[in-house]
Order: sequence, then C-alpha cells, then structure tokens
Amino acid sequence: MKKMYISLALASAVSFTFAQKQTGIITKMPEQKINISKTPTDTLDPGNSMNATGYVLIGCQDGGYVLGTNSYGDYAKAEQFIVTPSSSYKIEGAIYWVGAKKIEIAGSPNTVDFTVWDMNGTNGTTTAGSGQQCPNTVLASVTMSMGDVDTSSTLSNAQIIMFTSPILVTSDYAIGIDVQNTYNDTIGMVSTQDGDGGGYELCWEKWNDGNWYTLQGGGWGGGTLDIDMMVLPIVDMNTGNIDDNYFIFGMKMTAYPNPARNETTIAYELEKDANNVVIEILNANGKLVNKIEQGVQNKGVHSTNIDLSDLSNGNYFISLNSNGQKLIKRIIIVK
Repeated sequence: MKKMYISLALASAVSFTFAQKQTGIITKMPEQKINISKTPTDTLDPGNSMNATGYVLIGCQDGGYVLGTNSYGDYAKAEQFIVTPSSSYKIEGAIYWVGAKKIEIAGSPNTVDFTVWDMNGTNGTTTAGSGQQCPNTVLASVTMSMGDVDTSSTLSNAQIIMFTSPILVTSDYAIGIDVQNTYNDTIGMVSTQDGDGGGYELCWEKWNDGNWYTLQGGGWGGGTLDIDMMVLPIVDMNTGNIDDNYFIFGMKMTAYPNPARNETTIAYELEKDANNVVIEILNANGKLVNKIEQGVQNKGVHSTNIDLSDLSNGNYFISLNSNGQKLIKRIIIVK
C-alpha cells in the first residue's frame, strides 16, 4: 500500500463549530446496508446503528478526527457493547470501518492498536457524572503499521482484524483503536450521523489525562454529539448456534454436517414472525452461488436441506436473512 493521504469520495461536506471540543468537516459516506457478505462468521452491529440515517467521517476543527487522532491529543476511541448474563459469547475479531488516514513520513514505524477492553474501569465520565463504568482491562490487541491499515469509503471493504484466539465476553466490553503510537500520522474512524446514537452514550474516548469519557460526557458538540463508531465484533463460529439460549439478530442457526460433502441441513430458529426468509450460499470471496427463498415464516424452529454437490472443496458462508437482518455462518465442504 502506498504511504499517502487517503482521500474519500465526498458526497457533501459542511463545517460545524460547537463549544468545548469542536468538530470540523463532516464527510458523508455512500448510502449502504450495514450487514455485509464479507463477514467471516457473524457480526454484531454497534449501538443504535441499525437505525442509522447515514454514515459520516467527522473531522476536528484544528485537525484530525473526532474518532481518531486529533489536535486534542486523545489516546483512544472505543464503542461499548452490552452483554447480558444469559448471552455470553466469544469474539474472534472485528471489522473496523477506517474512513481516512494520512502518513506523514514514508517508512516510519508509526502504528495503531486495534484493541478490545473489558468495561471494568471506574474512572469514566458520562452525562451522569464521573466515577462511571468505562473501558479498562485490555482483553486483546493487534498492532498494525499505519501504512498497512486499509481505508475504505464502504463498509464492504473495511479493515478486518482477527485476534490470536477467540475472547469469551460475559459482561460489557468495548472495541476500538489506541492511537498513542501513531505520532504524526492521522487516522479517522467512520461513525453514524450525529443524533443516530439514540442517546445511549456507547461511544467512548480516552483523553491524554488517562481517563475515559463518553462523547457527550466529554463535551463534544457541547455534550450533544450522539454517534456510534462503526466497528463490528465478529462472533466465533462455535457460539450463537441453534442450541444456545440466546438469539443474534433475532435468529439462531446451525448447519449439519459441517464439514459437509454433498448435502447439509440448515436448522434455524426465528425469534419473531418473518415476512421474507432467504438463505444464501456465498463462496470464500463473498460471491453468491445459491439462493433459497423460504418466504413468509412464523417464529419458531425451521430446517431445510441444501444440495452442495455442484460446489468444490473449500470454505463457504451460509447467510440467513430475516426481517432485514443477516446472520452468517461458515461451512466447509470436503469431498
């Protein structure tokens, strides 16, 4: 990858100025669906992003980005994910939608850390005040040279980070970037549009005083900047199947046998009635190779047999689509 400033297609840009921490140019990203066929297994969408009205890259008035390196010297940015006691699972990586970067010195060792934190800190500040639960213990981290980070104007070509081993999460956690070692380089993450965060305060940043603040608690936009950072945790393929006691995107799914030879059975459960259930088979490059229209289906358990005899050996993905949501599992074909 060339070490150069990455400039994205700009649908429109406008400058805003607020009290306290001030935003700058807001770059609108192309309209698109959040769920993507590039997902290795399953993904969870951040915060209120399924209700997003659009996606943007928000700059700072004096340089850099709200969700990245900036003139305020912020250390890290993270998106919180809620985990209830009955819905623990493992994550094996994350999809990071990096909207822009700028490399100041070609060949420099400047790096960014793609990190997962346990939400077990107590020095966080929200609109409720200080002393709140916040990111703290590092559960996993992958360091990458800034020159190797992929930027994209679309989520379908976003940066995929895989951890050394799956991480079991049994309580709230946060996924984001630590930018303390980027030095003069610049990186910016894509977010939902202002106002799309639902007021949940799930987007965090670590200031250079070592403390964590939500964007509203820290004063961005006078405490009104309400967004979610576009980072999607990848759920381990061995969790979240039909035998588990929780749903992901309102669905559970498993395939058996897996690995398969000429046929496999897709068993799935719907949490709610669905208007149009579709099962898709995708190859390792995300290309559609088979599509099965299941139509209207009531909530409950369903199954269907799928012919794999025309497919060659390798990794494939089974995508279950229901009520505008998508759940993807990997299947291996061995003949």
